[in-house]
Amino acid sequence: MHTGELRLTEPTTGKLVAVGNHHLRRLGIWTVDLGGVDVHKTAVREGLLQPGSPVSLVREPHNAHDGNAIAVHAAAGRPVGYLNRKTAAGLSRLLDTGTRLEAIAIAIAFDSVTSGRPGGVKVLAGSPELVRHLLRKRPGAGLIAPLDLAG
Repeated sequence: MHTGELRLTEPTTGKLVAVGNHHLRRLGIWTVDLGGVDVHKTAVREGLLQPGSPVSLVREPHNAHDGNAIAVHAAAGRPVGYLNRKTAAGLSRLLDTGTRLEAIAIAIAFDSVTSGRPGGVKVLAGSPELVRHLLRKRPGAGLIAPLDLAG
């Protein structure tokens, strides 16, 4: 945890890895800021998401705006946003071939306490084994283990 978000760190430097870092995809890790969160702000505000909460990636091949659309739903089935077009294009091909992916919320933030407007909803997706590995507890380290981006 770092400032209320689950974050990956680079093990040799200890530096935080940015959401959307293209090197993560080589490792089978997809991280993305969600779009369309304003439309679904009720689900976000109701506390259905917390860092580490499981979310579902739901393909919407008949979406009028994007045939690769992937909605993100909270555990209760409530939609909370969409993956951006670039990420959805890559992940939709994987999902369409039957690749099993698990996803978790890694950050939920509000832009302004006064407006209550949600922002900063971020998601991490990968194979079930990889997500379990990243979420494992290590003695004295908390959640999310350091990640080797050099290998």
